[in-house]
Amino acid sequence: MEVWDDEWPSGSEESNTGVTIDPQESIEDAVDLGHLFPWVNHQSNVITRHVGQALKRAYLEESKTWSWEMSLEFRHTARTLNFSVYAQTGSITSHRIGKNARKKGATWVHFWFLRVMFGPRACSRQHWFAELAQEHPWVLSEAPGGVVPSNAKSIIESGREDWVPATPQNREKPDVLAVASTTKREAAESTSNPRPSKTPRASTPYPQEAGRASDEADVWAQLDAAEFSEALHVRSPSKSDEELEKLKEKHEALQLAHEALWEKHKALEEKQRRQEEKLEKLCTRLVQIGNLVKHQNGL
Repeated sequence: MEVWDDEWPSGSEESNTGVTIDPQESIEDAVDLGHLFPWVNHQSNVITRHVGQALKRAYLEESKTWSWEMSLEFRHTARTLNFSVYAQTGSITSHRIGKNARKKGATWVHFWFLRVMFGPRACSRQHWFAELAQEHPWVLSEAPGGVVPSNAKSIIESGREDWVPATPQNREKPDVLAVASTTKREAAESTSNPRPSKTPRASTPYPQEAGRASDEADVWAQLDAAEFSEALHVRSPSKSDEELEKLKEKHEALQLAHEALWEKHKALEEKQRRQEEKLEKLCTRLVQIGNLVKHQNGL
């Protein structure tokens, strides 16, 4: 029986299923990514294990082109996303990540997980995809189909251990018609209600987004309360030159401190990136040496 609760897993060890894996999968196992994808353990079913492998493979391939901001956001969010697949959660609309994206709002990290699991076409048919595509146009790019099969329920309920994902022959493209339909519907709603009603996503780790939405709401509230007929005759209060100078000095000091922290953070990110590259090369070399030894021993 599989574990259904979402408590933080006690370990990231993947079970030995006896299924033969290729050298590329061996490299993925050698690279320690358990801190990013910790939801695989000895009780996981065969589909969840293959999803974990696919996520690692996609991360090793795609993260090389990410900015440090994207890498930071991914590391902040990825480890909290339980990608385990059960008999009742074998579709994008029933899976926990898909439900949270629909209820709380989807970030690009949610989309990245769901694309690997269910493919870009299924993602493009979700109502949150059109807005996400406006913020991140790269989500419209084609990508391999999802790992989770349409008959996931029967595979899991049968307890099969020999299932392997089908090798995709062609890359999938998002459903452009579905995206256009969603965009048209949102435009119509925006025309009938031109004032901004969007609230910041709960899953967004950066507070400045919430502050920007709050500022917009404050502006509309001030416009509602304003009496424009009297506005031309009212003189707004102004601060003294001394107070303005003090505020300016404080602002400059905070800006300098922020820039110093920013540079320090970038240096740490670069150092960590170099260490990860060194570790990946070392693991690759170890796998190559192991294969060479097996070949020499006639295994």
